Amino acid sequence: MFEVKDYLENRSGRLYLGGVSAEGLADEFGTPTYVYSEERIRDNYDRLLNAFKRHYRDSELYYPVKCNNNLAVLNLLRGLGAGADCSSPAEVYLAKKAGFKKTCILYSGNYLRDDEMQFALKEGVHINLDDISQIDRLMKHAGKKKPEFL
Repeated sequence: MFEVKDYLENRSGRLYLGGVSAEGLADEFGTPTYVYSEERIRDNYDRLLNAFKRHYRDSELYYPVKCNNNLAVLNLLRGLGAGADCSSPAEVYLAKKAGFKKTCILYSGNYLRDDEMQFALKEGVHINLDDISQIDRLMKHAGKKKPEFL
């Protein structure tokens, strides 16, 4: 079992986030204001990774950039050891801007178009194909530089 920490609290009808008044944050920064708990992100990452590692010791986590492309969040997850799962060239750009190495970026488009395959090959990121029928297209675009298969 894991320990549930009080990230969100109701104190006499007032919302507190990690011990900080949501009302005070809104007064200081205006609204809308987005607040993330580094401690909560760390705890969730560790719990998820450890759950997989109990059964598959070589497990790695790749964070889907489409869920939240905030550079501070991406930097935090990169620092924890996560890879970046990207579904568009813009997400690959953000992952690189957040410091992810190309070997830690996975391009996972749905049935990649030719230009998307060419982009991913040019960037040198890992490519996640939807099915085996796409391998011939990938090999055609790769030309002399044949991709590695994991």
